[in-house]
Formats: sequence, structure tokens, C-alpha cells
Amino acid sequence: MTDFLDRLERQLVTAAAVPLGPRRPLARKARRLTPLVAALVALLVGGAVALAASGLLTGSPVKPTGPLNPTVGSGIPARGGSRLLPLRAADPAGGLPWGVRIVHTTRGYVCLQVGRVQNGQLGELGVDGAFHNDGRFHPVAPDILPPAAEFGNNPSCVLPSETFTSTLFDFASSAAPPDGRPVPVHAQREIAFGLLGRYALSVTYATGHGQHTTRVDPGTGVFLVVQRPVKPGEQFSTGSGGLNQRNGPRPFPTGALSAITYRFGNLVCADSPTPHGHGACPQTRLPTQRPVAQPTVHEPLHVTLEIKHRVVEGAELTFIAPYAVTSASERYEIEEPFGGPACHGGGMATGPISRGVARGSTVRVNLPDVFANSCTRSQTITVVLSRTPTTVQPSTSTIIGSITIHEPPGTQSARVQVRRRTH
Repeated sequence: MTDFLDRLERQLVTAAAVPLGPRRPLARKARRLTPLVAALVALLVGGAVALAASGLLTGSPVKPTGPLNPTVGSGIPARGGSRLLPLRAADPAGGLPWGVRIVHTTRGYVCLQVGRVQNGQLGELGVDGAFHNDGRFHPVAPDILPPAAEFGNNPSCVLPSETFTSTLFDFASSAAPPDGRPVPVHAQREIAFGLLGRYALSVTYATGHGQHTTRVDPGTGVFLVVQRPVKPGEQFSTGSGGLNQRNGPRPFPTGALSAITYRFGNLVCADSPTPHGHGACPQTRLPTQRPVAQPTVHEPLHVTLEIKHRVVEGAELTFIAPYAVTSASERYEIEEPFGGPACHGGGMATGPISRGVARGSTVRVNLPDVFANSCTRSQTITVVLSRTPTTVQPSTSTIIGSITIHEPPGTQSARVQVRRRTH
């Protein structure tokens, strides 16, 4: 029945757009409609008129890309924590305007979500390969976050003390990726957006016809710019981060942005590629911090190697959490040094555990290619609890424990096995 109504409604809309021909005398008296048919036609014609006034037909809602979990990754939108801002940006090809929604999550993140707006709803369009090109408006429910990044947390999500800018050079006009296929040239959009904090006034960006300045959302510093790519063919994204503090580091105007204007009390200034020019904001200088020894808990760590056919394919690290992790401002991190004296180098590969952890619970972490970063047949693994403050002060960390593991005699790591196969 729903499909029938949809088809009939589209036929009525199409018929209403066809110019009327010359009138012809009626051959006979029009047949009177039954009350049921008359009511149905009135309903559909009324719907067609409302559709023409309001926008596109509404399609199926956008579904999350994975299971929702309030304690993992970015979390999920907190109850009542989503708000569509009044910012609107016109699309270069016309149609529904673009908007941005600010979302507060259960893990303490503040996220920005960009899309098309219809009747006070944020959504995506079924065009350019998205949603089978159904041409409909697909609303994004307030409990769905922006698409997640590969590294666990969303690049459009930051802590309340942080600010950021982002420019997407190969974005689709539908606001939804067209099933992994390249975005058609006519549908490519350059979208710049960000969260600049309470001191921001406006952003200036490059267009195909020079520079243009637009004001940001008061209080939040959110901005949104949508245009055709100024330099077609660019297929990367760029951005910058800072802190929402008067004397803290600020996002550098990268990507489409050429300047960011702030008001600090009576001082109005701008950050731009010429930091010492007229009207430039003063450079931020963080206070020098003396090295502080990291406190150590000495929690025992346990590592179990996964060995198949004498090849070490990975390992599992387990430990008892001495502290609870309840928000994204705290996290356990796994540090594995790479390089070292044997390689005449050195560094630290760090992997965060992006989820909530109960105090006293057993934490299990998969370590694939555990010896891949080691130049010897041993590897040292350290677990650290990092805390990100809400001020310009540096993050603090506590060493939970450390363990050195050795590659058993007669085995080899998966890294060595792969190298041998390539020769």
C-alpha cells in the first residue's frame, strides 16, 4: 500500500508540473467520485502541495555504521545533548541548505555533524550514488554520531577544552559517501567546518573569486563553509587543533581558511599565514614545565604469545585496572618502543584503549605483530594512564606497569616471515 501511495503521489506531482493544453468541451458529464476515492485524491494532492512547499520526500533514516556503545570510542550522543545550530550554508547547485549539529556524547566529547537541512532536521540526500539515488532526504537521528575515523575516535569530536578546524576537499554533495565509489566532479564539495570556542568572531576563506569572511556561531565558535573545490582534484583532508583558552594554543588556519579572527577583551586580532602582520594575534607561549618523574603503580602485566607453526603472530596483554576510566579525558595507553641503540634510532609507538574501564576489572588488549617494532628478539611493553586536563597545563600520566617479553628460541615473528616471502 505504501509503494502504491508513493507511486501515485509522484504521478500527481509530475502531472501538476505539465502545462495544460487547450480546453476541450466535455463529451459527457464527469463521473462522480466515491467518497473514499475523493478523500484519497484530496489527501495525495494536499501532500503534493505540502511537498512542493517543504522540500524532498523523506526516505529511510540514516543508520549507524556500527553497534552503538556509550562507553567505547566516541560514545553515543548523551540524552538531550544534540542541538542543530542556526548556521546555514547554501549549496553551490541549489537545493537544501547545509547545516551543522553540535553533539555532546556519553564519553565527554563535543562533536560536529554536517549535513543537509530540511524542516529543522539534519540529513543526507539520496543522490550521486548514495541511497540508490532515490532522490529523497534521509534524516540523521540525534542519537547517531558523525562517521568514525579509522583510528577509533572521530576527527570531528574533541574534548570540551579543545578547539579544531577541518577542511574536506573531496566531500559529496549528498553528505554521504557514494558506496565507496569516487565522488563525481559535479558533486564534489569543499567543506570547511570547526569549533573555535567562545573567543572566535569570524573566519576568512579563499573562494574562486577572492577572499570571503563569514561570522561564526556566537559562544561556540562553530563555522561552516560549503563551496565547489577551489582546486579540483585534491583528495585529502586537513585540519588543526587548539585549546579554548585565552592564552592557549589556537588552531592554525589551514585548508580553505586563510584567517581566523578573535576578540580577547578589547583586542580584536586575527591568526593568518603572516603571524607578524598588522592586526595579528599575539603568539601563544605555554609556560615552561620542569620534567616531572612519572609516578609508577607497578601493577603486574601478563603477556601470552600466539604462536602458530613456530611463527609469533601476536600476543594478548592482560592487567588489572587500578583506576577507573569514565570519560575520554582519561585513557590507558600501551607503549611499545621502536628503534633503540641496536637500530641507531628510537621512538615510542602508542596505542590508546578508547573505552571505559571499571576499577579492578581485567583489561585485555590484542597486540598484533608484537615484535614488529623491535630491532632485537625482545620487546618492552608499558601501560600508562594518561589524563587530559581542561586547562593549558600539559597532560599527566601514571605508569601502571612494564614488562619485557622475548621471542622464544626456534620461532620467528610474523614480520620476519612476511619479509622472507617477499624475496
